Amino acid sequence: MSKFQDLCQTYSTARQNYFDYWQECADFATELVDSLAGYFEMPADKLKFVPLKQPPEFGKTYYARESMHLEQDTFWYAGVMLTLCHIKKDEPDESIILPFLLKKIGDEFTVKLGPMGKPFTIKKGDKYHEFYDHVYDQILETYKDRLHKFLEKESSERKIGFAAE
Repeated sequence: MSKFQDLCQTYSTARQNYFDYWQECADFATELVDSLAGYFEMPADKLKFVPLKQPPEFGKTYYARESMHLEQDTFWYAGVMLTLCHIKKDEPDESIILPFLLKKIGDEFTVKLGPMGKPFTIKKGDKYHEFYDHVYDQILETYKDRLHKFLEKESSERKIGFAAE
């Protein structure tokens, strides 16, 4: 094999390793989100993947891999849209987009809710309850006394996600 062929083979292997890692992280993200819907005992259609770098296309179904992008901090960023329902049927739902960050190190994944979020170390197939409880608590905190906080500070503050349009 020539030196050029050796370089081409090395490039090809590195490229394949990248795509394998991307797919492995996407598979984990899918498992994480599917399990979250079950943990919250919510309809599966109320939790779905969306891209973070551009507005999602109306009516399009995104899979984990399509919603993910790799950032300089070495985390994959995946958008997860959660649609919250109003108790009264004539009131509108609200969708918020949660940034799930993840990366694999060895046999474990580090997962965070947002870039400044608390990191959780999880092995694939484990129970993710600690992370899910954290997500739940952050969503509750976001909506708790929202009007009062808005009126006091003259601006709304969200610790997680952002409202989808």
